[in-house]
Amino acid sequence: MLTRVNQGENILNVNEGENILNVNEGENILNVNQGENILNVNQGMDILNVNQRENILNVNKGENILSVNQGENILNVNQGENVLNVNQGENILNVKQG
Repeated sequence: MLTRVNQGENILNVNEGENILNVNEGENILNVNQGENILNVNQGMDILNVNQRENILNVNKGENILSVNQGENILNVNQGENVLNVNQGENILNVKQG
């Protein structure tokens, strides 16, 4: 479990059932695979190549979400996000403001 990762970190190649909680302030999250829960990701992150049954909850304030595949739930995505290439049975709820 990775919790409370703050202030500009890069999180790369996190695999096999991790929980990533409270990741704040400009992180890049790349290549997160296989059943993760990504909760409370805030303030300008880029989330790329998130695959295989993730739950993405409470993603706020200008994120780019690219290439999210295979049965994700995307909830409460707010304030000017770009949501691109979301494929195969996702639920997209409460996408607001741009």
